[in-house]
Amino acid sequence: RVSCDHAPMRTGRTASFTADATCAARAHAALHADPRLRNPDHLAPRIVGMPFRMLLWPVLRRRFLSEYERRAPGVYFHHQARTKCFDALWVDALAAGARQFVLLGAGFDTRGSRFADRLGGARVFEVDHALTSAEKQRRLRRVIGAPPDHMTYVPIDFVRQGLADRLASSGFDPTRRTFFLWEGVTPYLTADAVDATLALVARAAPGSSIAFDYIHRSTLVDPSADAKKQLDLARKQGEPYEFGVDPADLAPLLERHGLELDANLGADALAARYLVGSNGDVWGRPPPFLGIAHARVKGDGRPLPNGSALQ
Repeated sequence: RVSCDHAPMRTGRTASFTADATCAARAHAALHADPRLRNPDHLAPRIVGMPFRMLLWPVLRRRFLSEYERRAPGVYFHHQARTKCFDALWVDALAAGARQFVLLGAGFDTRGSRFADRLGGARVFEVDHALTSAEKQRRLRRVIGAPPDHMTYVPIDFVRQGLADRLASSGFDPTRRTFFLWEGVTPYLTADAVDATLALVARAAPGSSIAFDYIHRSTLVDPSADAKKQLDLARKQGEPYEFGVDPADLAPLLERHGLELDANLGADALAARYLVGSNGDVWGRPPPFLGIAHARVKGDGRPLPNGSALQ
């Protein structure tokens, strides 16, 4: 089976804890005073759930980052760089002719709304666990009303349903150039689930591509003290990390599935591109064991536009 949720959810939850915690990090930075450091997800502060929303109150805001850093050093900054990087890749995909966008494990992603006026008829498919999808739709309806016509929500039962079948039944057109976004998902999957998803992407139309982030396999095997904090936190929330791939092994992994690695950014590159404030100082650094990659379906002869996020 292909699993694309942000993480398996504890029984009784209406949404993934990980999805909400990630939304909270975006929401906090969306309120940053420096426009160069501000997270572009302006909807995140309005849809983040409790108890995270309380942490955005002025009296608690100053403690938010220090607490996030204490629990998962560097991850807050990874979230900020990741949002900006994936936003830029989304815009690149539009400029290169993508007509479909598929968010695998959408969580509380708001790009379908934030980029609505730039889609020009392109469709957006959000794939996620049924409970998380329903909760996300409820929150967005409260903030912006009914979903726009270009949005298609694809709730999926990962045990009983296949991703390809659910996309097909939701109107996904395999002949259209597609950008797949796999944000904050791969560490929670099995190797088989990762293989199945990459194989599905490789069957997409020429010119299609996928962007995703990942954790180093070596970190799962022998974690540093900072990495162990993150791994322990995920495990305590019932959402343990399962899959990792080291940077040197990423291109061969993609190659096996008919995909070509376009770019691979580590912590230093992400900080230099996305975390430099108006004063020229680096705001913070993502963990050294997390990376962001972009890969293409083989046979794509049309390059990304000049100024691409990863060029």
